[in-house]
Amino acid sequence: MAYSPDGGYLATASTDHTLKIWDTVTLTLVAHLEGHTGAVRSCAFSPTSQHLVSVSADHTVRIWQAATGECLTALRAAYPLHGCDWHPHKNIITATGVGGIYHMNYLHT
Repeated sequence: MAYSPDGGYLATASTDHTLKIWDTVTLTLVAHLEGHTGAVRSCAFSPTSQHLVSVSADHTVRIWQAATGECLTALRAAYPLHGCDWHPHKNIITATGVGGIYHMNYLHT
C-alpha cells in the first residue's frame, strides 16, 4: 500500500495479481490495474504522483500511469520481487527480491 506524495491517491497491492488506485478525497476507485501474473508484493508512487511502480512474485517490475491505470512498461527480473520504491528526487526506481537489489533509471517521454 502506498500514498502518492501529493496525497491524492492511495494504491493497494493484492495477492489476486492486481493493484487498485483510490482517490483519497472521494474514496472512489480511480483505476484497477491488471497485468501481473503473480501476487503483487509492493508498490510506490513517483515523486510527481503521476506514475506508480509495482513488483510481483511473477518476477516483473511494472510502471503504470496513475491517472489512467495504463501499463507503460514491464521489466523482467531473474527471480521473484518483493519490494520497491521510487527515489524522492530523481527518476530512479529500486526493486528488491531473491536475486538482489535492482536500480533502474526511468525516463518517461
